[in-house]
Amino acid sequence: LPISFLHRNVAHSPLRSRRRNTHAMATFMPVQMAAGNVPFQMAPAVTLGYAAPMACGIPQMMAVFVPVQGCAPNMQMPYMPNFAQPDGVAMADACFSRSTSAGSDSLKSVEAAPAPKAAPTPESIRGRVWTLSQKQKGCRAVQDAIDACKSDQERESIASELKGHVWEAVRCPHANYVVQKLIVTLGPRSLQFVIDEIMARGSRTAGQVARHKYGCRIMQRLLEHCRPDQVEDICENLLREVLPLAKHLYGFYVAQQLLEHGTDAHRKQACQMLERKVLDLGSDPNASAVLAKALAHAPRAEQVRLARAITMEQGLLVSMSRSRHGHVAAQLVLEVLAGEDLQRAVGQIHGHESSLRATRYGRMVVKSMPEADELELPVVCRCKTD
Repeated sequence: LPISFLHRNVAHSPLRSRRRNTHAMATFMPVQMAAGNVPFQMAPAVTLGYAAPMACGIPQMMAVFVPVQGCAPNMQMPYMPNFAQPDGVAMADACFSRSTSAGSDSLKSVEAAPAPKAAPTPESIRGRVWTLSQKQKGCRAVQDAIDACKSDQERESIASELKGHVWEAVRCPHANYVVQKLIVTLGPRSLQFVIDEIMARGSRTAGQVARHKYGCRIMQRLLEHCRPDQVEDICENLLREVLPLAKHLYGFYVAQQLLEHGTDAHRKQACQMLERKVLDLGSDPNASAVLAKALAHAPRAEQVRLARAITMEQGLLVSMSRSRHGHVAAQLVLEVLAGEDLQRAVGQIHGHESSLRATRYGRMVVKSMPEADELELPVVCRCKTD
């Protein structure tokens, strides 16, 4: 029987190549088969995952799995192609199952894969936007339908079904993606209902949403894509809480967007508040990223004042140079300052250069330092004495 070949070559142990460290694992499962009119139990359900030279001399061993009638659900048997047969052993009947009632070959052909579903369209989700948005696969379908929209009217029609559900959507692990997609694709005028529903719950709502795991994403998108006059109230509320937001796990992302996309008045006010607590913020891994944004986007005068405040705190610049977000702020300090302020900053880095070179981020700060001759630093002479 062909089964004897399977038992002899595969059943008892993994087959290992003498030249390669590869093997074929055989896994046996009981299966009901029939020989003639006498049903009997065998265990020939073999799982082969192998296509490499084997010790038994077969040049290539490959298996095509086909379902067999009478097997338990999801059980399959391997079909060995003719070129893999050793010494002319016939393998064509290795995967047969003769029915005791019909007596005919009942080998089932592999069913064709189902046709792919049509891509979601605005018409296919009409009336179900909010229901779908709350589900993992449904929110993806809504986003695909938004991408398939050919006009702003179609996108506005989808957005209209979320009216009255914005507060729930911004805190939903799935619906927040739909709101983000609408903010990115719709015009600012069509997004006003999102802002209105968030702010309708009180002046402290903006800070609550900014500190939320999913809501912080909505705040970032609003600051990025809405007009300054639309988010004026949101920015004012965020500025009142900018210090706690800067240190928060999710709030610091919103604080960065406020400094990047806010008005110059917002940036100036935020920098003044950051400057007063620079030591506390510079020592925080999240707030360091907010300081870097302020040094990159604030008005020039505010940048210099903030950078000078960092260098005036003993050891702060060096400690920031060793952190993931802090080293970016340290590099910006060296770019913003000039004259004596820059000399003071470079002197602090030089004093800890060896320890900074031993860290990943410290090396980046050391490389960004200007040359000593450009700074006209005084040369310190060390004279040997008897």
